[in-house]
Amino acid sequence: MPFDPTDYSVVVKLRAPPPNPWRWEIYRAGRANAVEQAPVFFPTMAAAGRAGKVALKQLLDGRAAARGSVLWGLRPPVGPIAKPN
Repeated sequence: MPFDPTDYSVVVKLRAPPPNPWRWEIYRAGRANAVEQAPVFFPTMAAAGRAGKVALKQLLDGRAAARGSVLWGLRPPVGPIAKPN
């Protein structure tokens, strides 16, 4: 199945009592469980959302590179990169 970055989304949820109740979670379409979630809690929904967007970008960049996604035009390195003399 080809890699499609639009299958992934960030959701911010209220998961703990104050003062830091918010956590971001990344979901993939068609899946009930989160693919990734914040290791820490945030004081505001906005802060959790901003951090979640950064985490989603990192996740998508890593998955696209690992799969050599045609959509992103990336291929993982096959061996050591030779430096020109």
